[in-house]
Amino acid sequence: MKPFIWSGKLKLIIPDENNRDKLMKKYPSLDLEENNKRYPTKITVRYNSSLKHFVIAFEVGDEIMEGKFVNWAGPWKYSKSLLELSEIKFNVLSSRTKLYIKGDKNDKLFQFFRYDYETMIPGSPVKKEKKKTYRKRGGGQKKTQKVYKYEALMYKPSQLKQLDSDLLRKYAKMYNMKPPYIDKEIINRFRYIKIHLAKGAKIYNDCFMKDLKKTKNTMDKKQMDKLKKTCKKKQLQYYKKFLNKGEY
Repeated sequence: MKPFIWSGKLKLIIPDENNRDKLMKKYPSLDLEENNKRYPTKITVRYNSSLKHFVIAFEVGDEIMEGKFVNWAGPWKYSKSLLELSEIKFNVLSSRTKLYIKGDKNDKLFQFFRYDYETMIPGSPVKKEKKKTYRKRGGGQKKTQKVYKYEALMYKPSQLKQLDSDLLRKYAKMYNMKPPYIDKEIINRFRYIKIHLAKGAKIYNDCFMKDLKKTKNTMDKKQMDKLKKTCKKKQLQYYKKFLNKGEY
């Protein structure tokens, strides 16, 4: 199985002070503080079939910070570019620690750690999506593509205009939009949904980071779970106010 490799400028943050100190002692040239800069980073993930776990490596400059995760990395998307991985155990540490990654603007890292990582496990019962054949407007060769719900929100309005009407209707049904399915109305609705999903994510992130800074990252697991639940409730209240069921 080919490894997953991603390269780009990222900001890596370890919120737990004790774990951060241990990692920075082992990798002195790494900056894992909250107010650090973005550095060119290469992330490599491989699956070890004999030990049945994933091996992950973060290469920043001359330093390579290695770790592992078993079933999944515990991804959580707080905002457009802030990703949390909560289930990674770095080789230097005796237990798992949270890692914040800033800079995943195109969601490729979130897409991998939330969904695509399963394809690396031999014999994994990954759900197969139905294939949809569509043709871009203006003719051209037919293409076969898997249809996922999240894809619709990754398109820009100008890109949605290039899609076939049948594919647009497919996305509209996934988001429980009511007929008649008019292309222009579907595109405008997706623009509206994206705006409010981003605002809801910001509400969650602001709520979470505000309390996290107040306590200076000293929360235990129970307090952290309670904070997440509170912030999630605020986020859902916002979504219910502006979005329909199935749109969030």
